[in-house]
Amino acid sequence: MVTQNFLYDAILYIYALSLLFYFSDFINASRKAKRMGTGLLVFVWVLQTAYLLSRIIYHLQISAVTNFGYWLGFSWLLVTISLVISRFH
Repeated sequence: MVTQNFLYDAILYIYALSLLFYFSDFINASRKAKRMGTGLLVFVWVLQTAYLLSRIIYHLQISAVTNFGYWLGFSWLLVTISLVISRFH
């Protein structure tokens, strides 16, 4: 399932990989797996931020938000909250 937007596909695949590392840490309490999952989640956050900013700059109309833009912003917020909680917990 490859779409025309390779960056968004990469974000989804790397996020899924980070979830697998977090699940592996949950099952086997591995510090290395948790570090890898967090690193991948940070990378996803950077990619999402770059993708979100490029869409905002390219379209220049924040008032006309599509469903895709809404869900992208919502997922960015969830990843941001996850990283903040992970940092302070």
